[in-house]
Amino acid sequence: METIDGLVFPALTLWVMHASIYFFLISLLALFVGLGWHKHRVLRQMSKRTALIAHNKDIFASVHSDAAPTMPRIETFEQALCMAEALRDHDFKDANSRLALQQAIAETGIRPVLLQAIRAKEWGRRYQRMSAIHDLRMPVFFDSLLEHAESEENLRVYGNCLYACSSSLGKPEDIQRLSIAMDAKAELSASFAEGVFRTSIRALLKVHSTERVHAVLADCLERKETSLGNLSALILSIGKERIDALASTIVACARKSEDTIIKVSAMRALHAMGLCDDLIIEGLSSGNTIVQIAAIRSCEYYAGRVESNLAGLLNSPSFDVRYAT
Repeated sequence: METIDGLVFPALTLWVMHASIYFFLISLLALFVGLGWHKHRVLRQMSKRTALIAHNKDIFASVHSDAAPTMPRIETFEQALCMAEALRDHDFKDANSRLALQQAIAETGIRPVLLQAIRAKEWGRRYQRMSAIHDLRMPVFFDSLLEHAESEENLRVYGNCLYACSSSLGKPEDIQRLSIAMDAKAELSASFAEGVFRTSIRALLKVHSTERVHAVLADCLERKETSLGNLSALILSIGKERIDALASTIVACARKSEDTIIKVSAMRALHAMGLCDDLIIEGLSSGNTIVQIAAIRSCEYYAGRVESNLAGLLNSPSFDVRYAT
């Protein structure tokens, strides 16, 4: 019995070792074959995607305001994504060509495809869909996006939804509705809100008269229900977009408000416009250190002399004030 055990177990062990080695080699071979097939599939998809984007760009380049282009029918989200990416950096010749192209894209059936896509269960997919809608810059999506924002629970998707709204404004009054939607969640950062407002302002000025856009922005500044964060972001956006016509409205808004953030934002906005107002000069002698520092940094364009004011601030008990001076 000991002799049989001595022969059987070594043979069995050897067989198991050989089987393990063969299994490992076969698995390794299968892995390389699978990776090669996957790489080939990905490259083929990328090539197809690149060709479709280039084809869409060629169609866009041939668009004129007096001739509607023939667009391929959109049936899948991938096709819609290629259409949006092709449109992302397209340089419109004028407002008429923009309108003609947007109308042609709307007739491809892209709207129901994207609206169905934004209801995906995975937040990452919804986020991607919002980005595609942002690149399209079509007002036909605005109402649906705003409605979806009310029920969106993921903060990232919610923010991207508002960002998509900022490029899909149909009329100047839509920026008021967007501002109200942004007030719903205080978690949004001030820099994000500023970006949304700046994108909205640029989008509106491209297709609407300057006077009409300015009138709506003035109404937004005077709206009492606007949160402090969004009001501050709107003031800074107007300043950085250098809308000098609203400077007096911004100053009036700051004087009416008792909040430091509004006064500081107004000063920064005036400085971004290359302007100076008595609001800034008065801020140099403010008892609020934050307002004082903002005034010091914003008095560059004052037409009079402020050296004496600044010289006095060099003796301020606050190091931050002396440093800013």
